[in-house]
Amino acid sequence: MKMHKNIKPSLGTPYKTILRYFAPEYVSALILYSFLNLFDARFISQLGSTSIFATLGVANTLIYFIIKIAEGLAIGSTVACGQYNGVNQYHKVGQTARNSIWMTVIIGGMVSLCLFFGAGFIYRFYNVPEEMVTHGIPFLRLRAISIFLTFIYFALIAFLRSIKNTHIPMMIYSVGAAIFIFCDYGLIFGAFGMPEMGFNGSAVASIIHYSIMIILTVLYILYSPTTRKYAVQFLAPLRPKTMLTILSISWPVIIDKAALAGAYIWLGKLIAVMGTEALAALSVIKDMERFALLPAAALANVVVFLISNDYSKKRWTNITANIRKILALGATACLITVVLFSFFAPFFVGWFDKQGAFTDLAASAFPYLSVLIFFDLLQLVLSASMRGAANVRTVMWTRLIVILGFFVPVSWFMLQLPITDPVTRFVLLYGTFFIGNAFMSIVYIKRLRGTAWKTKLLPTATERT
Repeated sequence: MKMHKNIKPSLGTPYKTILRYFAPEYVSALILYSFLNLFDARFISQLGSTSIFATLGVANTLIYFIIKIAEGLAIGSTVACGQYNGVNQYHKVGQTARNSIWMTVIIGGMVSLCLFFGAGFIYRFYNVPEEMVTHGIPFLRLRAISIFLTFIYFALIAFLRSIKNTHIPMMIYSVGAAIFIFCDYGLIFGAFGMPEMGFNGSAVASIIHYSIMIILTVLYILYSPTTRKYAVQFLAPLRPKTMLTILSISWPVIIDKAALAGAYIWLGKLIAVMGTEALAALSVIKDMERFALLPAAALANVVVFLISNDYSKKRWTNITANIRKILALGATACLITVVLFSFFAPFFVGWFDKQGAFTDLAASAFPYLSVLIFFDLLQLVLSASMRGAANVRTVMWTRLIVILGFFVPVSWFMLQLPITDPVTRFVLLYGTFFIGNAFMSIVYIKRLRGTAWKTKLLPTATERT
């Protein structure tokens, strides 16, 4: 089946239903990937140090990389649970969820230990000033604890997404966000009777944030009537075969997400050559870009569980129609945001630059980069579509080849060019990343126009269909 241009609106999931799934996912994504980061960055900027703000940006790039690993594990669980849920194998959904959670505990613990003991090496890898290393080591060690909790939370939410429950995660995210903002402000500045911890207060607030959300999610899964039929027993014996099935889906997703997030680490290392102010500008533009892409990120989560449920029933036309609808919705929402940010870039950047050290650079570069953001949106939705159809290795190899074969060498070449204008240099380095996303999208479109992507059903789901 080809991706026909004239897909009828009546095919696939109705727009109204997609938007109903999208709304809570968007709120969740807004809180997890942007809202809290923006408020945290705003609070940190009030400490009046460009060095500390740049340190936060470097840490957030690494944390984003690790969160993408956690997401990869969660998507494997969502796909597996979703396919079983699509054919009403509720006991299999519960078993898969339990094994996924414990597998995540093990992997998350290993990652967090590496982050804790490797904090100094990580900052020195960037070749940043020693002042940033001094600020960064204790911060990253505290964040290692919250990263472990993040892995667990993502595994719990993956189960709820697989059964098309997006409202409860939204509500829990909202409660957690309110708690984080309260604790973040209080611990950074010593307000509300809390100790004044400065930069490290942000990391402690994150630990509190995820601890509370885990407790709320576990209570819901255990005691809600809507999840009772899945019989999720957290302490029941584990099934190694089920864990290997989840891991077989997850590891390519982990690699492809880590590869894309790792591109930001490489980009940060290159831009560090331009100085602390350029790193701070990268941090702000990254946050603005992610905010603009939030609708697409939320819709990408929706398309994963829509496709995974339709896939087990071989509803190919519905899948194609849903991809086109979600692309249209994501592009429209993104366009509105990037236009607003481009026209008022100095205002938005200045909100995080108390000293005015990097506003000119970031505000000048963003309008040029905003045009290329749509390549990122396209690959985001198409790669999620591939994952929903369990074509995770296609995404993995595409991203690895494009990033290692194109982005890394070309961006390094751009850095060697004798360009003295910082805005031009910054745009060329960052823009190379988006051009790579365009190449990825071409591969995914070609894959969807063929038939090979329709052969990835899980064994048990295949037997039932």
